[in-house]
Amino acid sequence: MRYRIVEKEEFRVVGRKARVPLVHEGGNPAIAGFVRGIGPETLGRITALSDQGPAGIVGVSDRLDPSRAEGTELDYHHGVVTCAEAPEDMDVLAVPAGI
Repeated sequence: MRYRIVEKEEFRVVGRKARVPLVHEGGNPAIAGFVRGIGPETLGRITALSDQGPAGIVGVSDRLDPSRAEGTELDYHHGVVTCAEAPEDMDVLAVPAGI
């Protein structure tokens, strides 16, 4: 099997962000509560910004503690992959170009 390496241009994940504890087993109740708290109007505005693959809402974990120990915190982004300008009331995670 051969794989083709594709370089991805810089993009952004735009949506909402929360600082949550790292949970190793089972669901993360802090993330679940955060996502439930995003209203349908806001979710619709976020989804409308999606202009790259993967299409639709993505969940991204960032800024994990190097120890990866249970209970340490991370940034959880609930948003879309886009090159569009982010509305002022949205959080942005810039992702540099790479493979």
